[in-house]
Amino acid sequence: MALRSLLEQELIGQYGYNPANSCWHGGVHFTLNNAPHCQKDYPVVAIADGKIVACRLSSDYLVSEFKGVELPYSGDFCLVEHVYQGKDEAGEDQRFTFYSLYMHLAPLAEENTVTYKDSFTLPDWLYTRIVVKITDSEGLKGRADPVDGKAGSKICGIPKNSVLVYNTGEMQQQMIGARSYKMAPCTLQIPIIVQGSSITKAWVCIEERFVERVAANTLNMDCQSTFAAADQISVKAGDAIGYLGKYHVPDKIEAETPDVDARYQVHFELLSKDEPPTWFLKDFFSIKDDETLSKVIGGDSDGYLDDDEPNDFFKAFYEAITLDRGDVPGTEVFYKDIIEGLTPWESAKKVYAQHTSEWYHLAADKPFLETLISKYTSPDFAQLIEHEKERIDNLVWMQESSSLGFGEQVWNWWPIGDGPECSEARTKITKEMLRKIWTVSIVSDDLLQAVADEVNEISIITKLNSKLRLDHFFAQILQEIGVRFRLEENFIYQKDSLLRFSYYSRSESYKAEADDDAFPASGASRNDRSRETS
Repeated sequence: MALRSLLEQELIGQYGYNPANSCWHGGVHFTLNNAPHCQKDYPVVAIADGKIVACRLSSDYLVSEFKGVELPYSGDFCLVEHVYQGKDEAGEDQRFTFYSLYMHLAPLAEENTVTYKDSFTLPDWLYTRIVVKITDSEGLKGRADPVDGKAGSKICGIPKNSVLVYNTGEMQQQMIGARSYKMAPCTLQIPIIVQGSSITKAWVCIEERFVERVAANTLNMDCQSTFAAADQISVKAGDAIGYLGKYHVPDKIEAETPDVDARYQVHFELLSKDEPPTWFLKDFFSIKDDETLSKVIGGDSDGYLDDDEPNDFFKAFYEAITLDRGDVPGTEVFYKDIIEGLTPWESAKKVYAQHTSEWYHLAADKPFLETLISKYTSPDFAQLIEHEKERIDNLVWMQESSSLGFGEQVWNWWPIGDGPECSEARTKITKEMLRKIWTVSIVSDDLLQAVADEVNEISIITKLNSKLRLDHFFAQILQEIGVRFRLEENFIYQKDSLLRFSYYSRSESYKAEADDDAFPASGASRNDRSRETS
């Protein structure tokens, strides 16, 4: 995949084994080598829907010193909890909880500001209280409390330029008709009078296309936060998390004044407390029946690969990626080749492992650091290790967030999963499938074949990578062009007319009400029905 080819341009940030420090590495690095756009232009984003359960935010970079040279680095992170739902081998519904970690994020400038240290715009999750002004020319709808994930009924209209205040921890995705919108319970600066009653609070759509942010407070600064369930912050797949932070390191350490290797990076990692079940791994990696993954248990490994005497974890790790499936367990492995075998970027692609997290122990509890000092007797190297100890103590976070229930051992796996993508064998769209949708003879087989070919060509790029997304995609097409495949549209809509011929205005009234809400209160026609005045 193009994404993997791009990521491989960073030579020391792969999952499994980090050749930069000869240690186990539970994630991958996004850097200026493989993701330069994430330094300033585009943020690193959430991989899936979830809740932010812990974070560390700073008002400036941390600074370490090596031989008098100051080296800024970021210890800021964001931890997102995800709950994946799927079916096990027996077809039973199951759930699996895992986490995505974004470490070394660029820090904020100072508390209660709306810019980063380097003048980036903040992602929504960094705010606690936001003040917005409605910019939509027709205003927005105020709604009652949601019911089962669906937005509540409209209770008032809120005009343009009205000022609203909401807390980010209360944001929710809610369905209005067939679409999901970002909603929040908002306090109205000026109450709305409806039938003699004053409405001061209502659920409102707070997406950027409808409102403008005018003031905000951020989360607590210069500390680590662990959120109780009621305070966890919801994020959606694709929501901005942050930008590459500085992680400068010394270069040419033997020099009197070392050079500075100016790095910008985010460490991205997937982890879980419990062993990932087979059904989850199959979904995540789109594993076919004849494919397998290898499991490696860390045991008492301290994470360091000593090339003179590799521990049992790295021996098992190496065997898992080099031995053929038909080989007899215990076949001799030439340990001098371990480093060479583990260094390639995708060497651990099919390995999931349990190991002590690098984010758990302070430097004093990482015995390999002292081993390194005794093994490499250079004073410069010993000074470098002392420098790294200071950084380790400032970066670890798990014990401070003990309420999350992490032990020192966590499970990691290759974090760039294939997901349930449209593989040739499983989800190729055919004209026969499309004929079940467009059944009339006026729609030719040639046309349906052309549609199938184009969808198959773009399915990965457009992320049509699950049955649900494909169903929604073709249902929307059918709704727009009808059973006769008409590609022209007159763009003239009237609320009353739509309700009269809409079958669900009678059978499913809440959907009809949602469609009604898509029109301004005056009942005027609208050319863009994808726009929601919530």
